[in-house]
Amino acid sequence: MKLHVKLGLIFSIITMASTLAYSVFFYVHEKASFYSNAKEGLTSLGERMISQFDDYVQVMDYTLENLISNTEFMDAMAIHANPHYAQSDMQWLEASKTMGNVLYRDALNKNYHRVNAFNRGGMLYTSRFDNRDTVNQLTHDIAKIVDSLPWLRKVDQRPFQRVFVPPHLDPWTAGKEVQVFSAVRSIIWMGQHIGYLEVQSREEDLQAIFSPQGLEGVSVSAFINGGGLLYESEAGAAARGKGFLTGEWSVGNYGLYELAFSSDKNQLTLYMAQDTSAWQASLMRFMYKVGITALILQVVILIVIMLVSRRLTKSVRQLEDEISNVQLEDLSLSPPIGLRAGDEIYRLQNAFHALIERLNSSIRDEIRLRELHLQARMNALQAQINPHFIYNTLNVINSKSLEYGALDIARLTDRFSEMLRYTTNMHEKTVTLEQELEHAANYLELMKLRYEHKLEYRIDVPDRALWIKLPRLTLQPLVENAILHGYQQNNRVMKISITGRIESGQLVLEVRDNGDGFSGQILQDVSEQARRLYANHEQKEGESVGGVGLMNTLARLYYFSNGKMKFSLFNEDGAVVQISLAE
Repeated sequence: MKLHVKLGLIFSIITMASTLAYSVFFYVHEKASFYSNAKEGLTSLGERMISQFDDYVQVMDYTLENLISNTEFMDAMAIHANPHYAQSDMQWLEASKTMGNVLYRDALNKNYHRVNAFNRGGMLYTSRFDNRDTVNQLTHDIAKIVDSLPWLRKVDQRPFQRVFVPPHLDPWTAGKEVQVFSAVRSIIWMGQHIGYLEVQSREEDLQAIFSPQGLEGVSVSAFINGGGLLYESEAGAAARGKGFLTGEWSVGNYGLYELAFSSDKNQLTLYMAQDTSAWQASLMRFMYKVGITALILQVVILIVIMLVSRRLTKSVRQLEDEISNVQLEDLSLSPPIGLRAGDEIYRLQNAFHALIERLNSSIRDEIRLRELHLQARMNALQAQINPHFIYNTLNVINSKSLEYGALDIARLTDRFSEMLRYTTNMHEKTVTLEQELEHAANYLELMKLRYEHKLEYRIDVPDRALWIKLPRLTLQPLVENAILHGYQQNNRVMKISITGRIESGQLVLEVRDNGDGFSGQILQDVSEQARRLYANHEQKEGESVGGVGLMNTLARLYYFSNGKMKFSLFNEDGAVVQISLAE
């Protein structure tokens, strides 16, 4: 059987068996708990709603009790209910002031829509009396509004109890419709009925209490026993019309999970149902999670297969290494791989050896022909671009410039001639630091002629370090990089410095500018490439180092010093390249 067939068969069997076993096990294990978790989630949500509603109503009851326990407020309300109780107009005015002060408080307006005190005789005091949309005794018939309240008869029938009124239009707001729900008490004071106290909250507060947060497809209907519907979600009416199963957890005939809760404290009954489509959506997410987990398992299996295939393909890799190491200059053969005579790799190796032997003689002839062809091309290029022609041309320009008094042009051609002579000298690959500084100075002088007052430079290196050997063209590329890339975002005067100092037997060279500095990406890239360079210093000079141009210059220094040179790039009022060399 072929090797790739073996690997494919093993991979298919292991992957399919592992994925199937994992999926079946996980699905069976989680399916039972999913029903339980869904029930617990809906039950917990219903209990939270009941608890929040009881707490909210308790606060409303506390507000009513607090007002009733205020004797000054009750006396003032009694005077308004029976004006003949007031001994003078001043006492009646004091009663009005007392009621206004008690009701108009930030705590009441902050926690409720409004708190009202009213009676059938036309009295109305409210915590939001200053709102323009609030009805008042001057512009509205308060007694007529009170008589029109449909729930007031029920309040009269229970004079010492709080009556909870389901959501209704606020009768005390004029000009717009505001849905509120209320806690109302009929007030009996000193044996006389003196009016009503009402604590109102907006319908949005009920929505916040009965909102099925975190659960999808849940419908809610809440009823006050004997008082009608208190709250119903958008899907509540449809679900309620299909019938709920009170107190039982089950799958209904209409695709609903149904539960009922009750609160004896406030005679509240809460019906909840969850649509099976939401459950199906949760199940699909669950299956998606299973699929992702199965995919991770397949990746693990793939790693196992790779390890197995590595063992199985050991002989293939050995033959690959032998082929990869063959050089055209040296076609010597490695010892045969220890394989059985009938193995495919053994026959392939024999065929390869036979091919190498047939090509050995012809390759040498081909190499000689290529060398001759390359030499001919080099001679042609050298004939086309002869540095001496350029030198002679520059000398002519220099002479003519002096003849016509163009000293700047003469100076420029002289500097450029020196730079050209320095860069085209291929006989010496290494130079002294003094020569490098002279070349960098020539370049800076040329840039000075171009930028004039916008460029300032300084070179300060101790004399004892000038004899140190460096690769040719080390400093000038660093200076050029600073000028070309350091001032793209600003227009300040360019200040370039090349300085050196001796520290602990090391020459520390710094090329510094006052430009934009290195970007964070460049510093990160150089740091990563420097780490690779230090870890693999056996690389040969000329091998590609990375995408940062100045890294080639720094890498040449590193290879030239056999790994003894260290360098760093950082920002300090501009870009700084720091190089440490043995003195």
